[in-house]
Amino acid sequence: MFIYGTSSLLLNLSLCVQKYQVQSSIDLIWLSESLGLMKSGLNIDREAFISSRHPSSVTGYLNMPAVILGEGDTIALWYLPSSLAQPMQVCAHSFCMASYRHFCKEHVLVNHVPAIASALSTDTGRQWLSNICLPAGTLSGILSIMHPPLYDAGLKVMKALRQWSAVADHAISDVLFKWPTVYTNVSVLANHSAPLHHDPHSHMDWYDLLISIGEYTDCVLDIPTLGLQLEYHASTVVAFFSRLLQYGDNAIAGNRYSLAY
Repeated sequence: MFIYGTSSLLLNLSLCVQKYQVQSSIDLIWLSESLGLMKSGLNIDREAFISSRHPSSVTGYLNMPAVILGEGDTIALWYLPSSLAQPMQVCAHSFCMASYRHFCKEHVLVNHVPAIASALSTDTGRQWLSNICLPAGTLSGILSIMHPPLYDAGLKVMKALRQWSAVADHAISDVLFKWPTVYTNVSVLANHSAPLHHDPHSHMDWYDLLISIGEYTDCVLDIPTLGLQLEYHASTVVAFFSRLLQYGDNAIAGNRYSLAY
């Protein structure tokens, strides 16, 4: 159910599909084959060579909602600026602060066995899970529109995890009962600028979601694979193939939290 400021998200989604489609002519299949496995995108010479072999047909700066298409009209990126209304931003900002202080300091995967941050089993952790329901649930909802197969796959994974944990680990089961997103992981970054890179831990045709929250100015999300720079102010949502598209952002003055699903 969409509540509290989701109308701006849905409006931007609608505008993107109906009016603001940009064809980049990028061959995403060729790109995936060229990158290979576990490429970080930090090798400048290699990235320049790949871009020269198949350059984007667009260049420039975007500050309006848009979808960027590859060959075959596959949507490589959704750009949704000014998409989180103020109540949603306040909720997400509180979520980010609590996440950074209490829950995002542990590596929670051991020998590829599902695990959770120990703090999530505390009273504070359970309250945190309740508080993130609005932003996290809403983002899952828009994923169901942008990428239905990925949303369905996430639902199946969460169902399988709940069934497994009900037998194997009741502490995980209790947390999963309240976990409000089809993504199994969320990273929270505070005042962090990222060099140009790929996400080698994602999948070729999966969208990662980036959400920017805070009080700051003059931030740009650079995606050289597409020849584009995106205005990246607070309340912006970007969904894209982070395994295929090299991206990064600049250092800023102010306070900024980034959520990466």
